[in-house]
Amino acid sequence: MVKAGIAALGWKFEDAQRWLENSLRLDGSIANKLNAALTYRQLNRLDLTAQLGVECYQMAPKDPTVVNAVLESLCTSGQLTRALEIYRQAQRDGIKIEDGILTPVHIVEHIAELDIHPDRVEFEVRSAEQVLAQNRKRVLTFEYEKYEDHDEASSLVIRIGFEGDIADELRMESELAQVLAQEPGWNPCLLSTELQHLMHHANKPI
Repeated sequence: MVKAGIAALGWKFEDAQRWLENSLRLDGSIANKLNAALTYRQLNRLDLTAQLGVECYQMAPKDPTVVNAVLESLCTSGQLTRALEIYRQAQRDGIKIEDGILTPVHIVEHIAELDIHPDRVEFEVRSAEQVLAQNRKRVLTFEYEKYEDHDEASSLVIRIGFEGDIADELRMESELAQVLAQEPGWNPCLLSTELQHLMHHANKPI
């Protein structure tokens, strides 16, 4: 696991994945899976972080640490429908959701109102995180925001923060737009996925 972490610091995804898979074959405990999930997060592979989170949840569905971890990873990988299922079950089980954990209820409702397919949200989030990874920029902050303009037209804005400057932001926004435009269904007037640069002192890791 330590070797995987070192590889992740250098953005060596294949090396990190190999060490992670070896470690998980030796130790499939919840603690080790959560450690692996954190390593994938350092590589901006929040989809794989979420996958491990779901595995942990299946092993311990009433463990507050596991529930909060899987909710955060599902929301930050754009998998809101699955997150909502777990969130509602956590409420039924009386599990406390920690302050600062993204909750999917209102976001899922807003997506339905806008007639945005959940798969589109997941695709745009994954694409944005991959663009950041290709530029060796880690995801530091993540937020969903319901937005209404002066004409009362409604949309959903997803903002993903990274450490950098405005030049980085403009360059990577252009790269992301090219990726999103290649997939049918791109409509930034309804769903806007944005990369936001943060100054070093303002970084607040997710």
